[in-house]
This record gives sequence, structure tokens and C-alpha cells, in this order.
Amino acid sequence: MGVSFYVKPSQKNQTVSVHCSVKFHGVQRLTFRVPDLTVNKKDWGKGKMKTGRGVHNSSSVQRLLDKQRTNIEEFYREFWIQKNRRPDREEIHKYITSNVELKDYFPTKKVSDVLVQIKKIIDDRESGKVLNQGKLFSKTTIRNYRSNLNRLTEYCNHLNQKTISSTDIIKKDFILGFENFLTIEQDLKLNTVGEGLKTLKSFLEVLYSQDIIPFNPFRKFKISPAKEHSTSIALDEEELEELYQLDLSHNPTLELVRDQFLVLCWTGLRISDFKSFNEIPKDQLVININTKKTHQNSGIPIFPMAQKILDKYNGHFPRLISEQKMNDNLKIIGKMTKSLNRHVEVSYTKGGKRVKEIKKRFELLSNHVGRRTMITRLVSMGFSDRECMLVSSHHTTKNLNVYVKSNTKNTLERMITKVKELEQNKDNHG
Repeated sequence: MGVSFYVKPSQKNQTVSVHCSVKFHGVQRLTFRVPDLTVNKKDWGKGKMKTGRGVHNSSSVQRLLDKQRTNIEEFYREFWIQKNRRPDREEIHKYITSNVELKDYFPTKKVSDVLVQIKKIIDDRESGKVLNQGKLFSKTTIRNYRSNLNRLTEYCNHLNQKTISSTDIIKKDFILGFENFLTIEQDLKLNTVGEGLKTLKSFLEVLYSQDIIPFNPFRKFKISPAKEHSTSIALDEEELEELYQLDLSHNPTLELVRDQFLVLCWTGLRISDFKSFNEIPKDQLVININTKKTHQNSGIPIFPMAQKILDKYNGHFPRLISEQKMNDNLKIIGKMTKSLNRHVEVSYTKGGKRVKEIKKRFELLSNHVGRRTMITRLVSMGFSDRECMLVSSHHTTKNLNVYVKSNTKNTLERMITKVKELEQNKDNHG
């Protein structure tokens, strides 16, 4: 593989022509005669000139051949960088016969300001000029995009640069440096860093498709944004019952948040599907909706406790609380709930270091806990993975099991009760 030289044996002549063979992986072999070059047969060794004491001319010929090998190999590498593919046989031959210096062979690309280009991507998505599978990008997504752009700008300032060029952004060291900046300088959690890199990767894919950069460095250098499983909870029977019994009549907003959350807990709905679910008449035990995430028709079973909440509102909530406000208010409600004031240890990576904290369970409440709660309860009741996936709309047990949170508290309490019973029986028979 690569570039090599050879001579063809000749019985008649003492001098012979030198030929070149070019063979790169995935490219058809190219052979050609090196122009204006002949050598004495006795001066040619295995693939190169015999050099050493007394053969100065042979050394100069070998330097010419080495230079040609280097030029061809550098062309191959530069072609890959410029076009993100291998040159074919004809393209290699065209360069060799062009007699043009490599630095002048490829047209000079205009260096772009990547920060300006990314801002344009975000603006086009926010205005609706560019859609997400036929739909507008959500405000939350746009907000996350702008946050990532701000961090890129801060990284640029950290490097004492005025901007980030299209030649900077494709360097492996630049991407890894940005990851290091988010981790160490900005002291962010590992998942936040990973999301930032994931967003940047998607931006660079757009810039590559627009021919602003020659390749996406994440793909070329196989850079994978990091991710770790965050600490999450699923509510147990005691917590669900206490939430249901909590008197919130003094605050209609909190009552509405609590009731919407309990419906999530007792149906396994994604919050993104709640609007569609709310609008459909609840006249059957199973409600069919087209899920926003997978765009598939999914059946949502109306379990008895969910039915109680829905009956309270005649099957339709008068208004829906936004996702962010719902998450904020859930923590307020959870603080009022005795069973959700139990402590739990959470761990995560922040600033490149492993961090452990003691929190109360209500601090981990979010609307997504509702979905985890439903799936965990179904598994604990003995339903098979296949049956649970009918409710969760997952396609694999691996994805399903991410949502299953073992209720160690209830398990350990049953163990304690069992041990006490055994001890009591032992004393009674003693």
C-alpha cells in the first residue's frame, strides 16, 4: 500500500526507465513511467537506488523519487481533508501530471466565521424557515441552542480569539478543548457537557452539508459526547396515596399540577403527549393517540386511579401547566408530602470529579417521574416486559429497563418485617 518504484528488466540496454506504482486502500492501482528519468541497471536495488560511498548521482536520483512519493502521499491526505473521501485513480493521475505545487492545486476556500454561521442556523429554525420534520422547533430547543452558542463564544474569548473559523472548528484539539473548557472552566455536569457537544455536532453536520467545512470532526475523529445515567426516582404506593390525599384546595394551580402529575403516574404518558391526550374524549378504557416522539399510534390504558382524577374534571383538564412550571411546582407540592421528605443519596460527575449529595426525594420530582412510576409499578406487579412495552411504547427491553426503578425501601421494609416475624416465632417457641 502507498507509493513504490520499480524498473523493468532489459536484456539489451544498460539504462532502464523508472516506473511508479500508486496503491492506496480502496483505490484502483495506478502505474506510470517517471518522465525524464533513466538509471543504470547496476545502480538499482530493491525498489530504490543503491546509495552510499562513491554513488553521489544515485543519491540525487533517490531524493527526487522520495520527493515524488511524499508529494503523492500528501496529495492523498489533503484530498481526504478537502473532500472527505479518497481520490480515485484518475484524480491521482490528474494531480501527478499537472506539475502544480500541492499548495496551489486545491482552490482556497473562504474561511467562514462559525459563530455567525451557527447563529444563522438557530435564527432560521426559530423563524420557521427551517423546520423539524415539518414542525416548528420548540422554544426550549431554541433556548438550548442559544445557550450552547453563548458557551462557544465564551470558549472563543477564553482562547483570546475574536471568532472561531471554519478551519479551527474541524480540528480534533479544538473539539476536545471545548469539552475541557465546559468541564473544568465552567464546572458543568457531565451530562450538560455531553448535551453541549451533541448540539455542536448537529450544528457541524449542517455546516458540512452546506460545504462550509470539509467534514464533521466528530465523525472523522470518532468523538462521542459523554453521558451518564442520572439519579432518578419512581414513586411508591405510600407516596402516591399521600399526594392524592393532600388537600390543595387553597391553591387551584398547585391542585391542577398535582392532578396532572398523578395522571402521568397512572397512565405512563409522556408529557409531550399530554395535550393530545387531554383533547380526546375519555369514553373508553383505552385511549389511542399518535405519540409525538415516535409518531406511532399508541394505546393509553385508563387505570382506575387515573379515571378518578379525570372524572373530577369531566375527562378534560381546563388548562395545562407548562412543563417548566409544572416541574417547579411539583417540588413545592412534594415538600408538603411527608413521605417525599425522605433522604436519598445522588451522585454525578461535575467539573470532571465525582460528586455525592444527600437530597430529599421531592427535590428529584419532575413530570418525567410520572412515566417512570407507571412503568416501575407495572413491572413490580409482575407484568411481562412485552406487556409493559404496550403501555410505554418502547421497542426494546433495554430502553424499557432504563425507566424501571427498584423500590428498595419497600423491599427492605418487607425484609425487616419478615425477620421480626421469624424472631418472634423463635421466642414464642423458646
